[in-house]
Amino acid sequence: MAKDATLRGVKIRIILSVLLAAPLAVVALASADAGGLANVARYAVSPGFIFGLQAPSSGSWIGDISNALRIAIAVNEIYYAVLIFALLSWLGRKKRAEKRQAEELVEPKR
Repeated sequence: MAKDATLRGVKIRIILSVLLAAPLAVVALASADAGGLANVARYAVSPGFIFGLQAPSSGSWIGDISNALRIAIAVNEIYYAVLIFALLSWLGRKKRAEKRQAEELVEPKR
């Protein structure tokens, strides 16, 4: 039963991570493209930006922009999904530890 609850929690964290990362990826790309950030901050906020700049040329400028955006948004999506998943896992672990500690105060181990 505990394994089912743990698996359910992991599934929820994965879904939340992907859903929250999608808008963050686009916003990060827009902020990196705005030009007001230093290069180090730009690449920390939007690692997909540098990968998008390295996209292979397709021969037309519209194709080049399309490839660059696709790569940049995909990399940013993965980057933010992993960060959000790690954060949710850490917060969940902290919450479970507090709950376990509270249960031990109520019912000490024998």
